[in-house]
Amino acid sequence: MKHLLTLTLSAAIGLGSLMTAHADAPTTGNPHELAQRFAGGKLSNMLFSTTVDPHWFQQGNKFWYSYKTAQGTRWYIVDPASRRQTELFDHDRMAAQLTEIVKDPMIAASLPIRNLEASADGRTFTFEVTSTIDAKPKKDADGKEKKPKAGEKEIFYFSYDTSTGKLTHLKDKEEEKKQLDWASVSPDGQTVVYAKDLNLYRMSRADYEKLKKNENDSTVTDIQLTTDGVKDFGY
Repeated sequence: MKHLLTLTLSAAIGLGSLMTAHADAPTTGNPHELAQRFAGGKLSNMLFSTTVDPHWFQQGNKFWYSYKTAQGTRWYIVDPASRRQTELFDHDRMAAQLTEIVKDPMIAASLPIRNLEASADGRTFTFEVTSTIDAKPKKDADGKEKKPKAGEKEIFYFSYDTSTGKLTHLKDKEEEKKQLDWASVSPDGQTVVYAKDLNLYRMSRADYEKLKKNENDSTVTDIQLTTDGVKDFGY
């Protein structure tokens, strides 16, 4: 019995020493490669949603939201009155339809949907998908050909009917519609907020649509919201 106790105690001490040595051992590997694991592009794939940002429909009491987990981003429609939540669309079917139209392989877990908006009818959504195809030259409001920026990719526009599950490729919109990166559209789609000259401004949706067609439209009205923006501390 005494011999068995001695062996057990020796084994425990040996295991503890091994674990301590392992814990104190310096991390091996190229520091640059280790740092690259947390680079902006890769870090975004490790960050998931922690809150719900509701986007209310223009009519009724329903809202929709997106939520990102390790399994990808999902979109939901919520009816608080009936305490019911449903997925906005079938991801497998959507991936197959987008692949056929855009000609880029899509997977259900990571649909590249951007600028999703609900229409006034409460059942139709519009959104954009950026492809891997180089953007083509487009004509501006004056009919002049405008060359795309270096590296700019072709954007496809779609509408989706939640009641029928029908996806429609908005080919006409690809010539007239453009998303301005600096704009933040309100949930009801009627107001646009943006930063300019270190402060916050807003404009009507009508003015925003003018700028999407002609960024030099002089009839657009800016409404300044803040005045305390200063260098290095702007909005």
